[in-house]
Amino acid sequence: MPAGPSSRRDRGVGRDHSRDGDILRAIDRNQLRDVLASARGDIRAYIRAEAAVRLAAANGTLTSDLQAKSAAAKSKLGPSISNALKDSLPTYGSDDQWWIDPIIGLRGQINITRWLFLAAQGDVGGFGAGSQLTWNTQATVGFNFTRNIFAELGYRYMYVDYNKNNFLYQMNSFGLFSSIGVKF
Repeated sequence: MPAGPSSRRDRGVGRDHSRDGDILRAIDRNQLRDVLASARGDIRAYIRAEAAVRLAAANGTLTSDLQAKSAAAKSKLGPSISNALKDSLPTYGSDDQWWIDPIIGLRGQINITRWLFLAAQGDVGGFGAGSQLTWNTQATVGFNFTRNIFAELGYRYMYVDYNKNNFLYQMNSFGLFSSIGVKF
């Protein structure tokens, strides 16, 4: 596989929802109208703590201090209110983001017969230029229809870690894939 840039347009975990206003706008107000009237301060404290825990978990920076703050805020509210709030908090965000990653990789192929082959491929990229890190590995069984046209069935694992400008996209993707290709 030749080294070079690749372009990506992805939807991922997006905006930082730890700000109070964003969280409060995302909550289903019909479900929580009565609760908000009586315990607004405690609810805000719990929402802030829970949002901080979720953001830290997504960034891989979760600490016991954050978990303790969330547990303390939850205990002030009581179990029924805190469970209703937790179920109402957003668990995802979306945003569009473009970036270009430099990628370098290798591909190897073993021809079993004239038509049947096995292939393995791996690449790594990002290096902080686009994403922090991206890598891909795959193994395939292929069939040559002609000298230049082939099909493959394989298994792929891909990882992307992008975190810039308040946009977080961490993705692990794996599973079966198929492809049809043309060799030049």
